[in-house]
Amino acid sequence: MELKNKERQFLSEFAISMVSNGCLMLQQDNLDEIDSQLPHSHIYFICQRPLITINKDSIKRKDDRIYYQFNFHDKDKTTTLDKDFWIEKREESDSLNDLICEYPYTSFTGTEKDGTKYGMLASCLLQTIARREKVYAPDLDLEVLYIGQSYGNEGNRTVSDRLASHSTLQKIYADALSKNRDKEIWILAMNFSQNLLGSFVPSSHIEQKEKDDEHLKKVFDKKPDESQFINYLEASLIHYFKPYYNEKFKDLFPSETHTSYRDFYKNEFNALMFEIYLGLDVDSNNLNSRLYSSVIKPSFSHTNMLTLSDKWKDLFDFEGLLKK
Repeated sequence: MELKNKERQFLSEFAISMVSNGCLMLQQDNLDEIDSQLPHSHIYFICQRPLITINKDSIKRKDDRIYYQFNFHDKDKTTTLDKDFWIEKREESDSLNDLICEYPYTSFTGTEKDGTKYGMLASCLLQTIARREKVYAPDLDLEVLYIGQSYGNEGNRTVSDRLASHSTLQKIYADALSKNRDKEIWILAMNFSQNLLGSFVPSSHIEQKEKDDEHLKKVFDKKPDESQFINYLEASLIHYFKPYYNEKFKDLFPSETHTSYRDFYKNEFNALMFEIYLGLDVDSNNLNSRLYSSVIKPSFSHTNMLTLSDKWKDLFDFEGLLKK
C-alpha cells in the first residue's frame, strides 16, 4: 500500500478527549459545598430553567405523610402537574408537624431535632424523584447562559473561589429578578478526565517514518500544562454552546494566536474534543437533565471535536489516504 499524504500532517495523529466524570448542581447560597463534594472541579456552567414551585392548594397532611403537587411557571402561565407526591417520616421519632411551605412556595422548610434549620427546594425534590424513578422531566432541562473556569496557580483556585465574587453571575441573577422571574438560576460544577486518542497510517517511506518519530517524541515527552487543558476545554465549550453572556471564543476558535492553549500546537496535537453525558442510563449518579442553548438542541449527550488547524486532515479521516 502506498500513502497519498497531502493533507494528513503525520502518520501518527493524536487528540485529547476530555470526558465529564462528575457533576454537582447547586445555587449561589451553597457554593461552599463544591470544595467538599467536587474539590477538583475547574469548569462551571451557569444555567437557567423554568421556576418550579409547590402548589400550595395541593398540600395535605395524612397519617405520616405530606402530599403535594408541583407548579411549573412560564412567563404569565402556570401549569400544575396533576400527580400527588409525598414526603414521609424518616424515623419513628420524626415529626412532620413543623414542615411548612410559605411564599414564594419554592421549598418546604423545617427544623431538625438539634434545632438546625433545613429546606427542601421544589426543584430538587422533582429532580430527586425523576432520578429515583428513572423518568425524564422536560422542565428539568438546563439552558446554558455562561461557561467559565477557575484554575489559578497549579490548580489551587476552585469554582467556589471564582464564583464567590463573580460579576457575570451577579448580572445573571439581577436579570432573572428584573426580567425573568419565571426562571431559576443553577450552577453546574463539572469534573473532566483526559483520554489520549490516536490513529495510525502505515508507510514504507523512511523519511515519513523519521518525521513521525520526531512527532511522537513531542507528543509523549512533554505533556501540556494542566492549565492549558482547562483553558482549551473552557474555550471549546463556549464555542459549542455559544452562551448568551459569554463574549470570547464564540466565533474565532481554535486559533494559533490564542496563547492560553498554545502548547497543543507546539506538541503537534491534531485535535481536541470534549464529551458530556448527564443521562441515567450510563451513570445513576448523573443529573438526568438535558443541556441546551440558543444554538444547541436539548440533549443528555454533547460531544464535539475540533481539528486544531484547517490545514490538516481530521485524525479519523482516512479517505483518499490509502490505495492498493
